[in-house]
Amino acid sequence: MLKLTKSTFLSLFILFFFLSPYSLQAEPTAATTKHSLWEMDTKNGKVYLMGSIHFLRKQDYPLPPIMEEIYNKSNVIAFEADLNEANSTQVQQLALDAALYKNDETLSMRVTPEVFEQIQRTLKKLGQSPNMLNSYKPWFASVNLAVLDAQVAGYEPSLGIDNHFHKKATNDKKGLAFFEKASFQIKMLSDTNPFIKNDT
Repeated sequence: MLKLTKSTFLSLFILFFFLSPYSLQAEPTAATTKHSLWEMDTKNGKVYLMGSIHFLRKQDYPLPPIMEEIYNKSNVIAFEADLNEANSTQVQQLALDAALYKNDETLSMRVTPEVFEQIQRTLKKLGQSPNMLNSYKPWFASVNLAVLDAQVAGYEPSLGIDNHFHKKATNDKKGLAFFEKASFQIKMLSDTNPFIKNDT
């Protein structure tokens, strides 16, 4: 059975390679292989912007050589959030507290019957118990439905580009920078209420 991974609470990452300060203009880097890496020129040097994919498959590696080349010559690698922080016990507990209903409330009470039936059908299709998410709020249910669907298709968060370069940069003792706290992203997700039933 597939497991829900708590590190997937974070939204998709945007990964930056820093060689110099920010710029205002951007053009795709020249390479024969398609990729999501952009080069930004300034009078002081270059900054590289990579659109990171949070889930990949084993067959998606190795990455296009240009990505590794730019990484190797970059001094600082900047992420949207720190994966080490996201995987900490404190942040995982914070996410769980934000995701779980309290006082006997359930997901089926907070979304329309049509939406809940669709959630149940999707879970059954993915080989899960149809009620496994009933204790959780809509934002958590929607995130984890997407996670489960991706994992069934062979995609894994552990193979995502952000995770790949985060581990690599840590091992290589590169400079690391983070734009947001994991706690901020959890709050951002938990403050959204898709498909909430109108009780008025």
